[in-house]
Parts: sequence; C-alpha cells; structure tokens
Amino acid sequence: MALATTRRDRWQLWAWAASIGLVACLAVIFWLSPVWVVWIRDPEMPSLAPDLLGSGLVWRAALWFSFAAVFSSVVLIQRKSAAIGLLTMQIPLLLFHVSALIPIAELADQLRQVPEASCGADGEATPSGRTSRNGWCDEAITSFPHRPSDCV
Repeated sequence: MALATTRRDRWQLWAWAASIGLVACLAVIFWLSPVWVVWIRDPEMPSLAPDLLGSGLVWRAALWFSFAAVFSSVVLIQRKSAAIGLLTMQIPLLLFHVSALIPIAELADQLRQVPEASCGADGEATPSGRTSRNGWCDEAITSFPHRPSDCV
C-alpha cells in the first residue's frame, strides 16, 4: 500500500489529515474516559466501569492513540515518504491492540465469569444462599433478559 502512495497530491494530504484527525479524536475520547466509562452498566459485568478505570488500560489506549496522532502529524508536516507515514501511524495502533485492547477483552472475560463462578452445582446453595438451576445462578436468571429456554 505504501508503494501505491508514492506520489504526493492534494487528495493524499487530505486523506492523511483526515486519518490523523480521527486518531486524535479517539485519543481525546480515551483521555476523557473517566467521564464516559462510568456510564457503562452491564448486568453481566456490574464492576466493569470501576475495574476498567482502575486497570489503567484506557489510559494506555489514550497514550497510544496520542502517539499515533503526534508522530503522524510530525511526519505529515515534514513531508516524509508515505511508507514512513504509514509506519508512524500503524505501529502505535498495533501496540494499542497488543497492550490495551487485548487486555481489555481479557478483563471483560474475567468479569463475565465471576457470576458463574459464584454459583454452585445444580440445586446446591452457595455460601451467599444462591442456588443454581441448570448451570444458571438465580441472580443471573433474574438479571439477564433472556433465559436459555427462551433461545430456542
């Protein structure tokens, strides 16, 4: 792709500027995460918002998107080759995926398993007094909008 963009024209500069603008907007959104993460309400993962903010993963995401925007802007201003411009934007985004997005998905998977782990076997009561029916906690059945029997 970098070889296809060896010539520098007005449309390519607009495309680079738009890409940098979008990455910068995402960086700002991640930096403002204390404002919007608290709005996350999921009955499957009730502690997602505080755990996500406490883990620092959204700050790491903000940092990588900021790096991508700043480095790409510098390359655009210095009018370096398109290959260097591609690398300066894509390397921080790759590092974002490895160091922030995958750990966020793992955190969500861990939090999703907490209600299941707190249930006993079928019909057994847990220390909290909850019982399990067909592998589903009473709490999970009442808080989740669909039961397995509804998904036929």
